[in-house]
Amino acid sequence: MNLGTGSGIRTHTSLRPTDFESVASAIPPPRLVGNDTRSDTYHRYSMDRREQRIFRLNDEIERLEAELSQARTELDVHRHLADDAARDAAVSNSPIDREEARETSADVDRFERVVEVLGSRIVKISAGRDRLIHKLD
Repeated sequence: MNLGTGSGIRTHTSLRPTDFESVASAIPPPRLVGNDTRSDTYHRYSMDRREQRIFRLNDEIERLEAELSQARTELDVHRHLADDAARDAAVSNSPIDREEARETSADVDRFERVVEVLGSRIVKISAGRDRLIHKLD
């Protein structure tokens, strides 16, 4: 009785595969034609620093706007919780309910400050981006 795969199902290769990096590093860069120098070619094909900065600022603005949207949503939730807690404290007159109303009110204040700070950062970064765009013209 023969157990296992016998002669096997794997293909045996005598050549070891080469890795991509050693082959790619052996390929020389394209030659420059005419009076071009390396720095001219680099600048011709590379993006201007201002343009790169504008793209980074756009990414930052997009990230801050997403964060602002989330903070506004959380603020709405905390406002509803604070309204409920204030109503419970007024109806029950319990010290525990009054403490909860104070805590939820503080949460609303904290989220209002977060929304304000994020909004002002977006305005500031947008103004800087707009100045850079104006300089490109």
